[in-house]
Amino acid sequence: MQNERAVALATNVVPRLYEEFALEVDVVVILVDLPSNPDLQVRGAMLTVTAGPPGIGTLTPSLPQLAGLSSRLKGVLILYHYQGLSGGPFLHEFAHLFANHLGGPLGDNAPYQTHWGFNDVGGQLGGWAKGTLVELGDGAYRAEGPNGGRFNPIANGGNSIPYAPLELYLMGLLPAPDVPPILQALDPVVIQHSDEGTEFTASGFRTVTIDDIIRDNGPRDSDGAAGQTAFSAACLVIRDSVWDDAFNIPIGAQVFFMEAPDQEIQQLSAEWAAALTGNDASDLSEEVKTAALDDFVQAIHGMPANAVK
Repeated sequence: MQNERAVALATNVVPRLYEEFALEVDVVVILVDLPSNPDLQVRGAMLTVTAGPPGIGTLTPSLPQLAGLSSRLKGVLILYHYQGLSGGPFLHEFAHLFANHLGGPLGDNAPYQTHWGFNDVGGQLGGWAKGTLVELGDGAYRAEGPNGGRFNPIANGGNSIPYAPLELYLMGLLPAPDVPPILQALDPVVIQHSDEGTEFTASGFRTVTIDDIIRDNGPRDSDGAAGQTAFSAACLVIRDSVWDDAFNIPIGAQVFFMEAPDQEIQQLSAEWAAALTGNDASDLSEEVKTAALDDFVQAIHGMPANAVK
């Protein structure tokens, strides 16, 4: 039901955005802030428009009917709360443009399809942090998430963690040799989550290499040397006061980026830059942060950050 509502919203609103504005973007972000609609409480969804580049596995588009709007449009990212953009799952959902749609190893990890499941990818789409797996005895193990503590087979840490090497490879931002081998648990069953990590049982483990992934899915058509390194987005904010179930939402020419103080936008742009570069946001120089902020705001407003009032 939730996905049907998301598809209905996107097919109604996105064509009208293209009619109103001269858009040339990779992703349309629809930020829905509807606390009075309890049936829209899923945190986010990425609805793909195209099948994606070769080498990322089989991706069946959710919105193929929107492909005619623009050859550049790749997907529609719907977030169901204002904090979904600043705190997550914005980076998580963006990753779904490229992952996890793999066949073969890491694509056979039911019931966590489209996510990483129980392995040490340790990225936006789940998995534990490399080097944290501990054997407890009697077929039990414990591992930590990228931020310490528990890990999740579906998602980790909101916008607070960088993309994993495998995620960056599938996004076309990292060459294949830079993706380390991945340790995957077989037949995992969770025992408990705690501040020390997630405990689970497994019948064994297998190692999956980037060569295994390429063998089953083909090579990524651009893997860091010539890949797309910048992505643009148009953001539509839908407030409760203009919402109705038939999606008769007025679209005005004056659309503002979220109601947030400058420092929060600064932090968001820094997290975005950090995730793409594999760094911690706190380690970025002020020059990099300022450039990221300017690029981010210009993508939203169509003007430099210092011109936005």
